[in-house]
Amino acid sequence: MLILTRKDIDKIYTMQDCIDSVTEAFALSSSKQVKSPVRSKLTVEHVQGNALFMPGLVEEKGYLGAKIVSVFPQNSAKGKAVVNATIVMLEVETGEVKALIDGTYVTKMRTGAATGASIKLLARENVKTGVLFGTGGQAEKQLEAMIATRKFDEIRVVGRNFEKTINFCEKMSEIIPYMKVSEENKNVNITAYKDGNDAVPEADVIVLATTSDRGLFDGNLLKSGVHISGVGSYTKQMCEMDKTTVLTADKVYIDDRDAMLEEAGDFTQLIDAGILSDDFYTGEIGDLILGKVPGRETEDEITIFKSVGISAQDLVAAESIYKKAVELGVGLVVDFD
Repeated sequence: MLILTRKDIDKIYTMQDCIDSVTEAFALSSSKQVKSPVRSKLTVEHVQGNALFMPGLVEEKGYLGAKIVSVFPQNSAKGKAVVNATIVMLEVETGEVKALIDGTYVTKMRTGAATGASIKLLARENVKTGVLFGTGGQAEKQLEAMIATRKFDEIRVVGRNFEKTINFCEKMSEIIPYMKVSEENKNVNITAYKDGNDAVPEADVIVLATTSDRGLFDGNLLKSGVHISGVGSYTKQMCEMDKTTVLTADKVYIDDRDAMLEEAGDFTQLIDAGILSDDFYTGEIGDLILGKVPGRETEDEITIFKSVGISAQDLVAAESIYKKAVELGVGLVVDFD
């Protein structure tokens, strides 16, 4: 069995690698090749914690595994991480455990890569200004995915706490030179903004990575041709895009129909109110990859990609990491015999 930590993953697996993995995952999901039962949840009452179990299988490819996620809010007071995740990968022929992988880090990477895939597929080629909402745990990899896929002159960052936003921008400016992305894409200014409405009017790409329960900006301010990637909100109560933004879009793509109807508050609130039908969207992004639905057709189209996350992303990314680690001799091998 191979154990792979964050440091191991960083040695061998780039954001572009993860974008390729996530692109494959979306295509596999939309072609119905992924078996992913509804996640199981166990509640640990005395500490108000939850353990989540999310299995997945792509039999034709030999991908088999599960992500185990724990959410224990009281950990914060103990100086420990509130959310922890581990991915367990199994041999599809024998069922033997072949790898334990840092699932917390893979989740951050694959969520960033979902944005990266959507930008690669849907954003205009010649972009200048990007906007990132959110400075939390997902933000760093979201920004890396933006830089990995397009050459921006400026990326504007908007957060709830302006001091934290400034600190995040300073940190990212220091990290960017060491990112495994194109050298020409590293020449980007990272700027802190207090108000989203000040940041979005010039935006060519907008990335939403928050758990907000209301629209983060006024959709009337969007310029033509903008691409929006929403990856933060994941319940019916959360909503990062206002009604105007959703209704203004020329094309809307999702990661999975069932997941969208269950967890994408940006859309379900409008569906429940009778403003949208449940088939309002252009298609799953996997269908776009498979050529079943059109992508951007003009420079002026406003496009939206909304992702709540699907198990195929973890499964394909983890399998790719495992194969690279074996090939390059990275990680700790543990033998139970």
